[in-house]
This record gives sequence, C-alpha cells and structure tokens, in this order.
Amino acid sequence: MKDAIQKAYHATALPDPNGQTVPEWIQLLPAGRSSGRDGLGPWTCDPAAVVIGTKGYLGSLDIPMDYDHQLEHTAKNGQPAPAAAWITELEARSDGVWGRTAWTEKGHAHVAAREYRY
Repeated sequence: MKDAIQKAYHATALPDPNGQTVPEWIQLLPAGRSSGRDGLGPWTCDPAAVVIGTKGYLGSLDIPMDYDHQLEHTAKNGQPAPAAAWITELEARSDGVWGRTAWTEKGHAHVAAREYRY
C-alpha cells in the first residue's frame, strides 16, 4: 500500500434508511476499473487483493471512518478526527470491497438523518 491513508476518490451512496437502521455493510470500493469523481485514475480494483493487502498492512486493527477525511488534515489544522464508525471486517465480493461497520452513536444518528450519505 503506497499510503497508510487512502483518499476516497470513489463515493458510494449509503442506502436510504427510511427510518430503519443504517446499513451494517457498505461498499468501500467498486470492482474493476474506475475513475474518481475528481477525474483522477483510472484504477483497477481486485477486491480479493485489496482485502488481503489491507489485512496484511493493518492486521487485526479496525479501520476508522471519520468525518470529511479529517484524519488527513488533523496534523495541519489541529482539529480532532473523531470516528463516525469503525470498519471491523472486510469482504471481497464480485462487485467490490465491502466493509462491516460498527457505527458510533453520533455516526449512526448522522447517517439516519441523512446528514452524511457518501
């Protein structure tokens, strides 16, 4: 992995919970060839290779999902980078890489209120 922190050039819409619980599993990366919304890329994602590489790099550590990519900016702006959720498990599927999320109370509330959707 080139960077310990990968930027999210791919944004996946979270399902509309319609008053139900927020999703437990979310798609993190699409399979195959894709380009970013910012025009960068294209990249090719082999879901199995991504899962193996990520587990090899992180071991059993959970992956934080923060607000507005603040983990990338905290050293420069000094602001905290609280987690909205933790990716506790990765799964390679035919359509991409999926993550099981353990939402924080605030993260759950933000997604349920549709304040964060991608």
